Amino acid sequence: MLNSSPITDTHLISSEIITYDHTDEFRYFVGRRFHNVTKSRYCLPNDEIAMEQENVTHETLRAAWQSNFSAPIVDTLKMGGVRVLDVGCGSGSWIVEMAQQYPNCHFTAVDFSQLLPREARPENVSFIEANILDGLPFAAKIFDYVHMRNMTFSFSEEEWKFAIKEILRVTKTGGFIELMELELSLHNDGPISRLLYNARSTDLQSRGIAVKTYDVIQSLMESQKFSNIDKKQITIPFGKWAGEIGARMADSAVCCFRTFKIKYSDTIGVEPQEYDNMLESWSDEVDEYKPCCIAYRWWAQKVY
Repeated sequence: MLNSSPITDTHLISSEIITYDHTDEFRYFVGRRFHNVTKSRYCLPNDEIAMEQENVTHETLRAAWQSNFSAPIVDTLKMGGVRVLDVGCGSGSWIVEMAQQYPNCHFTAVDFSQLLPREARPENVSFIEANILDGLPFAAKIFDYVHMRNMTFSFSEEEWKFAIKEILRVTKTGGFIELMELELSLHNDGPISRLLYNARSTDLQSRGIAVKTYDVIQSLMESQKFSNIDKKQITIPFGKWAGEIGARMADSAVCCFRTFKIKYSDTIGVEPQEYDNMLESWSDEVDEYKPCCIAYRWWAQKVY
């Protein structure tokens, strides 16, 4: 695992190069841009607004966790020569920051949309456009550390199973994987929170997306070829009452709820204007009820 020779991604790509069956890279709805990948359930926008929000979310999660990862690989990364894969990199905020922190390691970013600007990539970062549900375009046992997070809006239970098997396949024996996800519900929630989060859950289930992510991942981690499986959870607050982290989390949620205004207002059974009023009132409600969600990190070592 240590002191791997420097490589480029042309050495990693398998013989089967991934292609996409669509004519337009993006599609647009209510003024927002979304991906146009047929084989994906991911339903959030990927425009500049979304990328900026993703960068803010990265900063918020790093502050909440007080780190970018939990796997026991700090000393290994400091030694250099480590090959790291970030699956579903999005705007690239996590991998760019990691690459800057560990300049002697090689980082590969994968996403089905090209959202990581070339000019924003450090020299030790490469990007490959690929959908994990088509299989990662790498040979087996290539990476020392594979990271994936914030995929709660992406997979059915069977797709989670496939994705984790793919991550396992490309991880070296003795290497580590790490996953991070947030719960899709709030604790200490008020009446407006329940309406909004139930509407979102209904929408995700209609798309075939697994909403009980914790149960799915925990079961899959225990059933795969891993040892030293570990897990950590933290509580993340929503609302200005909790300072900057809470304010950012609430703002992120409101942004999501506004994006799906037409669908969620119909599910709740209110007119669009009343839905807007609900979102305005929700800001006060979260400061009254002081809700929070649970964030989880799982990490484990590949046995063979």
